Amino acid sequence: MTVSFNRSDSIDLRLRPTNVPDWRVTQSLGQGLEHILVVIPARDEEATIVPVIQALQAAGLSQIRVVDNGSRDRTAPLARAAGAQVIQEPKPGYGQACWQGLQGLDRSIDWILFCDADGSDDLERLSDFFALRSRYDFILGDRAPPPADAKP
Repeated sequence: MTVSFNRSDSIDLRLRPTNVPDWRVTQSLGQGLEHILVVIPARDEEATIVPVIQALQAAGLSQIRVVDNGSRDRTAPLARAAGAQVIQEPKPGYGQACWQGLQGLDRSIDWILFCDADGSDDLERLSDFFALRSRYDFILGDRAPPPADAKP
């Protein structure tokens, strides 16, 4: 199943329902957000990290983990001051930072949300993702608009 949310007003949905455990069926739009961990790989993003964290918090997310991937600026202290957990990953690379962000997960975490630190993700669309959590095990957002001839 793939769900793509684009920067435009259109939404491209390609959905394949799965068998959902009963505990997820009870989740609705604003409930259960404390069970979502946001992982933000970051390197030298002091200009954008605080607004990204604030937008996530405004959406109701409180479990925010910034993985500092060797920043030479104030990314880590600014993220910490904004209320995020900050962990370090000295080995360079986006994938390595994502992997490090998944380590030591609390057992209460049901969902992982990867978010870019540069502000390029359309966080105003998070409620669209939240609304689908009870029906799907995996939701993937896409920043690129679909081709004009794409079928829904």
